[in-house]
Amino acid sequence: MRKSAIYVATLLTIAALALPATSVVAEEDWKSMKQESKAMKINETAKDALNDLFADHPKAKELYAKSYGWAAFNNLKLAFGFSGGGGNGVAVVKETGDKTYMKMGTVGVGRGVCIN
Repeated sequence: MRKSAIYVATLLTIAALALPATSVVAEEDWKSMKQESKAMKINETAKDALNDLFADHPKAKELYAKSYGWAAFNNLKLAFGFSGGGGNGVAVVKETGDKTYMKMGTVGVGRGVCIN
């Protein structure tokens, strides 16, 4: 039992160290992209999310039909005692197709419990 706890703690530590490095590389790639490319990537991700929502939840189409617009955001959150995250997204007015691009961020401190 003790060996498995050490094994899990080791894996969590490795993951905690590896994930920030991955997100830093992704952030550098994101910063180097031109504004138009960023908008295209956000639009593509948002449209894919909307299509996935419709495929997974058919009743969502009914709500969408009644809505003024819609929004989708990606989000990356890392937590290990302290947490931080952020993402990008777009809000779309259905009637005109006008888009508003946004960034979001979050920080926190605390413990979490996972019960299976």
